[in-house]
Amino acid sequence: MRWGLVPEWSPEFSTKLSTINAKSGTVFESKLYKKAIVQKRCLVPVSGFFEWKRDSTNKRPFKIYLKDAPIMSLAGIWTVWRAGSLEEQRSFSILTTAANDFMLKIHDRMPVILDAKDWEQWLDPEVHEPADIATLLKPYPTELLDCCEVSTLVNSPRNKPCGSAGTIINIFVIERSSTPPAWTPKTTFGRSCQLGCVGLDRCQ
Repeated sequence: MRWGLVPEWSPEFSTKLSTINAKSGTVFESKLYKKAIVQKRCLVPVSGFFEWKRDSTNKRPFKIYLKDAPIMSLAGIWTVWRAGSLEEQRSFSILTTAANDFMLKIHDRMPVILDAKDWEQWLDPEVHEPADIATLLKPYPTELLDCCEVSTLVNSPRNKPCGSAGTIINIFVIERSSTPPAWTPKTTFGRSCQLGCVGLDRCQ
């Protein structure tokens, strides 16, 4: 599954648009995302995410993670390109929202992080009213996050394959399975995509 949503109508499985992230404030009106947000929502489990803090003279990368859990689940939306054909491909975007007080010290945006109690509602295909979905698109509680500064090597895909000092990130996108008909959280499945080396992560 490709990170960076490719519209269903695209003539090729690629896009010149920046679709890695989708802003929650405009997702219901966007031609790119308005169908996916009500029909195709997913979870993107990650150990953390990187953001850059801009100082007066340079930018410094930080890894943001949960204080008391090894994995956070980001809100995602996905789509299918050329569905049902031999060329079928899937892609996804991660929802973002305004930064909470913790993130504001680093950046003014952050991904939508979903608490475990909200997973079922987020993945439920019967939940399709924008007002109901929008209640989940909020900043994560400040007190549950932590961060540490990491190497600037995270900014370059040339820093792969990794040596002993690096890490390979694999994202597993969890979406609702089409079977069995009675959906439960246990019927979800994952697809992975290798994003590459994150460099010298001094958090570890």
